[in-house]
Amino acid sequence: MLLKIYTDWGREMEAGYKTQSYARNLLKFFLLMIHVLIWNFFSTVTLVHAQSSTGGGSSSCSAYPPAPANALSLGVGTHTFAITGSTVGSGWGTHQYTHDSSIAAMAVHAGIVSDNQSAIIEVHRTDGLSSYDGATLNGVSTSSYGSWHGTYSLALVSLCGGSAPSAPGVPSGLLASNNSPIVGQNFVLTWNSVPEATSYVLFQNGSPTTLYVPSHTIYAAEQGVFQYAVSACNSSGCSALGSSLSLSITHGGGGSSLCTTYSTAPDNAISLALGTHSFVVTGMTAGAGWGTSYYTHDSSI
Repeated sequence: MLLKIYTDWGREMEAGYKTQSYARNLLKFFLLMIHVLIWNFFSTVTLVHAQSSTGGGSSSCSAYPPAPANALSLGVGTHTFAITGSTVGSGWGTHQYTHDSSIAAMAVHAGIVSDNQSAIIEVHRTDGLSSYDGATLNGVSTSSYGSWHGTYSLALVSLCGGSAPSAPGVPSGLLASNNSPIVGQNFVLTWNSVPEATSYVLFQNGSPTTLYVPSHTIYAAEQGVFQYAVSACNSSGCSALGSSLSLSITHGGGGSSLCTTYSTAPDNAISLALGTHSFVVTGMTAGAGWGTSYYTHDSSI
């Protein structure tokens, strides 16, 4: 009887120990789950805060290669890079720069980014120009220069860590360098730069031309009345057209008396200095030339 009582008591003790052990293990499991939930919560909050702090833009900027120091190594066309603006760097031109100009400094000069601000930009590499006008803009000074064999302009795609840009405003101040253009001569259209714009669309009698600077040189190929208007564009869309400009292109009076006031054109332009020269010319189909609209200066005038 004594042995039986001891055995039963031992079984009860063993059952109680198993029950307590199970309860302890269950408590440990719940504590572990609570710890995991709390860790996940704070990890998520930290991630959301980090994305909010950067605007989620750093990953998009890291997807693009950093811009080179200048555009000497870039071929003609459009190239996309990540850039950090700088007020330190040399450059020649305004909005259209010689391709050995500092890209980081010209991005600040053009108003695309500020000093130390990062963005994704497009570098539009084009052929050289006959001259470049320097200016001091946004704390960066550029110099003027004569003829150069490579050019680039810049356009903003998006700021790193920033929201999408607002739609650009309507361009204003459309003017022509000559309000009475003459067939066979060039004239320049200019308008006020729009801060949010990355490009412009110039319409000539409804026909669009995309540009990346607020100016455009036009060759007056034929007489007639031409209507011009400009829209500003960026990644959010294009603005309405600005006020239109009407120009009447003529033959400059067309009378023989006008022709007698000018000297006869030389065979070619080799002897002519940079600038605009007026001559009397009689057209002919014989003669060698190289180019279209713009010709090498040894081409027959």
